[in-house]
Amino acid sequence: MHEEIPIIDAHVHVIPTVRGRNRFGKVVSGRCGCVNCGAELVPMLPTTCVDSNYPVESLFELMDRSGVKQAVLLQNPTLGTCNEYIGDCTQRYPDRFCGVIQIDPRDPLATETIRQFVSPQHHTLKMEMSFDWGWTGLYPDFRIDSAEMDGIWQTVADEGLEVIIDPGPPGNLGYQVEGFDALISRMPSTRFVLAHLGYLPADQLSDTVALKRRQSLLELGQRDNVWLGLSAVPTLLEESYPCPEVARLLREAVGLVGAEKLIWGSDAPVTLNLHTYQQLIDTVRCDSDFLSATQKRRILHDNAKTVFRGLNNQ
Repeated sequence: MHEEIPIIDAHVHVIPTVRGRNRFGKVVSGRCGCVNCGAELVPMLPTTCVDSNYPVESLFELMDRSGVKQAVLLQNPTLGTCNEYIGDCTQRYPDRFCGVIQIDPRDPLATETIRQFVSPQHHTLKMEMSFDWGWTGLYPDFRIDSAEMDGIWQTVADEGLEVIIDPGPPGNLGYQVEGFDALISRMPSTRFVLAHLGYLPADQLSDTVALKRRQSLLELGQRDNVWLGLSAVPTLLEESYPCPEVARLLREAVGLVGAEKLIWGSDAPVTLNLHTYQQLIDTVRCDSDFLSATQKRRILHDNAKTVFRGLNNQ
């Protein structure tokens, strides 16, 4: 039997309806987990999502079945912007959720949007940099540390927000390690989370160039104001449970940055196509015997409480 550990899901999605865009075109809800992406019908969510959405009520049921007490609600451009919906979820359930704000970095009203939605429970900015899912697919010349972003980063600093960055896989346009480094260095009081543990997909597992690039990104986690998110690692690796490769990568990350700099998240519901929610939790809770009970608690609960102020306002 595993020791009882409180759990926070620090990377999960609620989706009132899919209404987004990416480099393939518009993305809108279809049926039974599929979405219309550009000219194609693409499986994305579990087939049990009959209307290809994932409302907060579905997340509640998932969390309660697995003993997950709190969650951080994320967005990305492919699924669509739902600042109003996430803000409403955090206001209705302040003891369960904090939320992430999404802006189009090239929207002239981006800074106004941040100020409009920021609250004690809605207190993090997400930058989806990935080419397939995010801003570099829409704006191939976009750089996270460019002068055009100065107003946004000043607003983040003024409001004291946390920042989540999803880089996409090594080699894609969003994997701007040098830009992340520069941004993190000039904003030492801002807490950053780099998602997906360096984002290593199955087809790059033996790619020495990709692995070297990923190592450079992971080393940013040694900075005082940077944490590494663990969401979707089993799914990206396309590894069947109990996921020994995930355990190996987790052990390496603990050796590199320490358990106090790692934060678990599920990236549900997309990840539920390959793994159950319980399996995603158990990759840390039950299947990483090299972790002490204290380290597991840090990864599954304490570190998220340290980073996300909105989890402490109930």
